[in-house]
Amino acid sequence: MAFIDAIRYRIRSAFRRKEFDRDIDEELAFHVELDAAEQRRRGLAEHAAYQAAHRAAGNLSSLKEELRSMSILRIVDIARQDTRYAIRALSRSPIFTLVTILTLALGIGATTAIFSLLYSVLFAELPVRHAGDLVQVQLAGQRTVDQFRLADFRQLQRGGPVPGVADIAAFTQTVSHVQAAQLDDYVGVDLVSENYFTTLGMPPERGQTTDNGEASRTMTAVISDEFWRRFFGRNPGAIGQTISVETSLFTIVGVAPPGFNGLGFPGRFELAIPLEAAALVASNRSGEDDRMVTIVARIQSGEPLDRAGQALDRLFRACCAGSGLTGPMAAAGSGAHVRVRSIAQGIPSAKEDIRQEYRRILILIMCGAASLLIIMCVNVANLLLSRAVMRRREFGVRLALGASRWRLVRQFLVESGLLMGSGGLLGLAVAAVALRSLSAQLSSETAVPLGPLVALNTSAPVLFFAAAASLLTGLLFGVAPALRGTAIDPSRSLRDANRSHGRGPDRAVRKGFVTIQFVLSLVLLILAGQFARSLHNLRGDDVGFDASHVLAVQVDARGTRYQDQRLDNLYDLIVRVHARCPG
Repeated sequence: MAFIDAIRYRIRSAFRRKEFDRDIDEELAFHVELDAAEQRRRGLAEHAAYQAAHRAAGNLSSLKEELRSMSILRIVDIARQDTRYAIRALSRSPIFTLVTILTLALGIGATTAIFSLLYSVLFAELPVRHAGDLVQVQLAGQRTVDQFRLADFRQLQRGGPVPGVADIAAFTQTVSHVQAAQLDDYVGVDLVSENYFTTLGMPPERGQTTDNGEASRTMTAVISDEFWRRFFGRNPGAIGQTISVETSLFTIVGVAPPGFNGLGFPGRFELAIPLEAAALVASNRSGEDDRMVTIVARIQSGEPLDRAGQALDRLFRACCAGSGLTGPMAAAGSGAHVRVRSIAQGIPSAKEDIRQEYRRILILIMCGAASLLIIMCVNVANLLLSRAVMRRREFGVRLALGASRWRLVRQFLVESGLLMGSGGLLGLAVAAVALRSLSAQLSSETAVPLGPLVALNTSAPVLFFAAAASLLTGLLFGVAPALRGTAIDPSRSLRDANRSHGRGPDRAVRKGFVTIQFVLSLVLLILAGQFARSLHNLRGDDVGFDASHVLAVQVDARGTRYQDQRLDNLYDLIVRVHARCPG
């Protein structure tokens, strides 16, 4: 406890300087008073006793400064002095400072933007509690079946607790006509079981979820944060309002947390209503028991996936396989058994695996962005080296006055850190603008799967990457100019202050920086050329017909009243009307 109290006192002293100084004064005065009392006990007069005590204590100002240097306050003082001097030094060269910060902002911003997109697509987990414990239940045999009948799910729920499985839930998706405050359109609707949000471990941002009490049995809805923003302007009064889904009214009881886009990847979660209301918004011709749903579960932390799958397989065979509900098992083929797979990063689409499709291109673009950052940082290092050479007279004077070389190197690194930190902060703004611009340029087909992902991800890994990029570039590309610029002889630097600085080792270092820039630029140019050539080849592929002036049109009738024969009649009508139109 004494050690912890000492550490706590040192940290507190760094932020309460006056209190720390007062404590030192009181401590020194206390010791002087004790010594004076001892001198009086020995027979000295009061004035003589105080003089003797002060002589014994020595120079109190020096002692006080020594105590200050032993505390963390000294480190704070040094950091504050270095920062002030660095700001003054940079302010004397505004053009250099501005160009350096803008150069770094472009490099760090571009790299952060690509890393944000790369992380969102390849590595980001679902924004729920312990996403690694979420699994999807599947039937694996000759084929893999991802969905079960709703009756199977109910049987599994009633089958009792499953060893290693904390909870089990189900959901399915549909498209329904929704009318709300400023909305009259078709919207993706998630039909969820009563324990869906509890299984996910996801408390609402506002209100409650359909898991709470009798809310799951009533006509209730949970909306996404984006839905709340677009159609209700984040008005807290949205809780309690009613919306129309098809012809049924639902009461909004809660808002999902920001960033939750559903369990699918890429997800487009907008609205969730209880599975009990499924027949009201999307009727199933073969009955509600045969409605196909996706089953998800939360396994207990540390439980192996294969063991949880075996436990669910035993339960499924006991309560479902023998009751005639064998549709999914028959579809899976011979050897069908229940297994689970982790969905910490969401459930990939069965039609298109975005991660696999964009993995290679994103990694290549990230390598290109990293090369661009290195090129810009080498350019900044060259500028810093040139500036250090021009400041050799200043360094020579400071060395002659007693400053150590380490002191000058430290000062130079503080200046580099300020430049890199400012460039990193501005780079985040550049990344946000770049991704917003990229999102606006996406094609309609690409915008559907990638739209929500093309935005600056402010999660901890992305912010850590931006901070690390700023810090590492500051250290790696600031050390060489700092060491080279301070490697001088004071007397010679003062004598040769007006001579040319473009010769010798400094020139060799700058040539090295230029060579690195040239090589990396050449590599980046070759990568860009290959990328452009690939795009040109894709555009020039022979598709077997004249594709000029040809458009592909899709009609999505999900959630409408056009089904089966009526949908076929609608397609025939569209073709006939188009055939009659001139041109």
